[in-house]
Amino acid sequence: MTTQSVAASCITSSGMALTFQDHSVTDGTQQSLTSAGFNQIAGQEAGIIGDGMTVTHALVSFGDNGLYAYFANQDGSINQCLPIARASATIAGVVKLTRPVKLVPGMTLQVMSATTGSTSVSFNAQCASGVNHIFTGTAGTAGAVTDLTSIITSGQVGDVLTGQTISAAWVSSTADWDAAEAGGFPFVGLISGNGQTKSTWVQQMPVYNQPMPQVYNASVALNDKLQIDTDTA
Repeated sequence: MTTQSVAASCITSSGMALTFQDHSVTDGTQQSLTSAGFNQIAGQEAGIIGDGMTVTHALVSFGDNGLYAYFANQDGSINQCLPIARASATIAGVVKLTRPVKLVPGMTLQVMSATTGSTSVSFNAQCASGVNHIFTGTAGTAGAVTDLTSIITSGQVGDVLTGQTISAAWVSSTADWDAAEAGGFPFVGLISGNGQTKSTWVQQMPVYNQPMPQVYNASVALNDKLQIDTDTA
């Protein structure tokens, strides 16, 4: 088991920034990132250190293998997916959120880094209604198709987001898709119940570039799936 240094910066509408950091985040285990960094009381959850503040911009920077990050509500559900990057491959830096997030006690900042050598893919969905959700999966070999499922319920996108419209999404992939491969396809597809491709989002690798939102609409219906066929051979 390996560990990562993970840090986050959140800009608030009050003109005060909130910073978070942990130098020993365990890969493969989701955990809460607590306050640390510049002039912060250390070890406090986001909803405590930022009680009443509204976050407008953010970035969660991983030493390596960043998979996803999000603000969690008091019940553990996803409030807002957060932009991520690798420290040495950040392009846009701290970026504007698709909607501001007001922090209240009980809310946390959750982070997840993949294990060394993994071929994990995460899909961060932001819906026109304001609903956010994250789906993950593991890339296979020889172009094998894999479903991405909810990190909260383990359900398919059609079960979790029925009737919603995905208006923006970004993909974080630790699977090193290579254009020279004989198999595989470097996109996440939204696949309908009858097998048609409704929309696609390109896989983005934090090791090379900062994942950025891909902004266009895709409606989700029951029996829809998110799928990848990245070839990791």
